[in-house]
Amino acid sequence: MGLAIRVLSRIDVVMQEIRYVVIMYSIALKDWKTSGIRYQ
Repeated sequence: MGLAIRVLSRIDVVMQEIRYVVIMYSIALKDWKTSGIRYQ
């Protein structure tokens, strides 16, 4: 039982990390697109 809880919490941490990376990546992509438009 304890092992299942540990695995589930580990999955939750991984999902939060993935969400954070996706958000940062989308912000960076948006920044890159707008700056590319600005410099042209």
